[in-house]
Amino acid sequence: MAPQLLRTLLPLLGSGLLPGVVSLAYLGWRNRAARGHGPVPDIKNPTEMRTALVFGAIYAVVLLLAAWLSDIAGEAGLYAVALVSGLTDVDAITLSNLRLFNMGALPSGQVAIAVVLAIIANTLFKLGLVLVAGGRPLFGRCAGTMAAVAAGLVIALVLAK
Repeated sequence: MAPQLLRTLLPLLGSGLLPGVVSLAYLGWRNRAARGHGPVPDIKNPTEMRTALVFGAIYAVVLLLAAWLSDIAGEAGLYAVALVSGLTDVDAITLSNLRLFNMGALPSGQVAIAVVLAIIANTLFKLGLVLVAGGRPLFGRCAGTMAAVAAGLVIALVLAK
């Protein structure tokens, strides 16, 4: 949707991807002898009408909030929306920010930071869900890689400022 943002986004996203891949490779190597298969999740069709309508509603609300809070509260408002909306969904805030960038309403740096903040919030929220829904054993298996991704993204944001 905004290929001109690749130069800004790729280094930030790569900073999360690299430690995540290294952590995952290490864990795979370490646990290669103890292979087991977990239960297969029940996957639903993402193109169902209900799913599409819910996503459309979330997208509209996030787009409205991102534009409104960016106008009244500047960067801080945009980043707050990114953190909150990123808890449950990264797509809506990402698409909203890309749309605002293409309209000339947001600079590339703010879009990149908002997207990365949403990914961090989403990763940490999902890690919490893993603990609550999956228990400590599953949390122990996921925490290292998910924390490595989040830490890499946080470090990239700190270094980018």
